[in-house]
Amino acid sequence: MKPLLVVLLAGLAATCAFAQQPATDPKCPAASAERSAPSQWVIGAWRHVELSRYVNERQISSVPFKGENVLRFGCDMKWSLDGPQFKSSGTYRWVGPDRLEQTIVDSNIAAQRGQVSVKRIVAGADALEMHTDITAADLRRQQRPARIEKPDETVHAVSRFQRMSMQ
Repeated sequence: MKPLLVVLLAGLAATCAFAQQPATDPKCPAASAERSAPSQWVIGAWRHVELSRYVNERQISSVPFKGENVLRFGCDMKWSLDGPQFKSSGTYRWVGPDRLEQTIVDSNIAAQRGQVSVKRIVAGADALEMHTDITAADLRRQQRPARIEKPDETVHAVSRFQRMSMQ
């Protein structure tokens, strides 16, 4: 009976391991060695570690995070952000070699739903930066306080992330 149980357990383990393997998709490289562009490097889970904001190249704020907010990009062109205070998700598409257009489909902050923004992406094996320029009109739409003194100024926001997983 023991040999049969060992064979069954080994078969079950092999089946589970096979089921957890990512599907082979040429648009979604599973191994890090296959990744060569920001559009490939963003795939996976990222822990948010810092948000810095600048106006006229002057830093106006820097907020460290402990990784409680997790950003995920999937091969299906969908993303999600989960954290204790923020939950949002949506779609993304590439509009340039390092430019990602992100649409918020669902959010626990009603004013964010439907928003579309373009971000410059700097990504690698272990780190991701998302650069966004936010106008005074964007801040009003998002119902956030404006730290912009002149109507034509923008806030340059840089969100920094550390990789949690490749998938």
